[in-house]
Amino acid sequence: MSQFLESAGLETLYDRHGAEVFNLCLRVTGSRDVAAAATEAAFLEALPDDEARVILLGAAREATARLVEAGGASGAAEHTPSRVRDANARLDVQHREVLALRDLLGCPFGEIGQILGTGRDTVPERIWRARLELRDQLEGSRLRAIAPVAGSCRHALALIVMEWDEDLHDDGERAWLQRHLRTCGKCRLSRQAVREASAAYRQWMPAAAPPGLRESLLDAAEGRLAS
Repeated sequence: MSQFLESAGLETLYDRHGAEVFNLCLRVTGSRDVAAAATEAAFLEALPDDEARVILLGAAREATARLVEAGGASGAAEHTPSRVRDANARLDVQHREVLALRDLLGCPFGEIGQILGTGRDTVPERIWRARLELRDQLEGSRLRAIAPVAGSCRHALALIVMEWDEDLHDDGERAWLQRHLRTCGKCRLSRQAVREASAAYRQWMPAAAPPGLRESLLDAAEGRLAS
C-alpha cells in the first residue's frame, strides 16, 4: 500500500485537484456517477510527486476509459448550455478529452501531451481537429471534413491554435502564418471556426463535485489500508 494513503496527503491533494479531475471525467462521460467513480479510482491509483496534476488527470483519463468501456454512460453532462452540451455529446471521446483539458482546465500543451501520452508537438493539431468537429456539431457544418490536408495548411492550423491560446511566441512563425492566411481562404475559414468553437466551449461552466465524493474517497483509502 502506498505511504501516500497513510498520510493526510490524499485529503490535501483532493482539495487541490478534485474539482479538476471530476470535471474532466464528467465532460468525457456525461454521467455524474461514472465521473465520481473515475475520480475516486484516479486518486487511489495516483502517487504524489511534483507533477501530481498531470499524474491525476492521466489516471482519471484511464479510469474513465475503463468505466466507459465497461458500460458507463457517455453523453451530455448535466446543467450545461443545451447547445454546447448536445454538441459535445456527439464528439468522439478523444475530442472530448482534449477540449476538456485545454478549454475547461487550461492545461498547457506540454501537460496535455503528457496526459495523452503523446509529444507536445502533436497537441495543437489534436486541438484544432476537436474544435472544428465541435463547431460542425454546433452549426451543422462540414468544415472538419473539408479541412485542408496539405502540410503547409496543417502547420498553419496548428499555429492558429497556438495563437488563439496565447502560445505562439515565435515572431517568424507568426509572420509566416499571416502570409499564409492572406492566400488561403480555407485556413481563414478554419481560423474563425476554431475560435468560435473554443469560445462557446469556454462558456460552459464547471460543475460542483458530488458533496459526498471526498468522504467516499477517504473511506475507500482507509478500507485499503485495513485490508
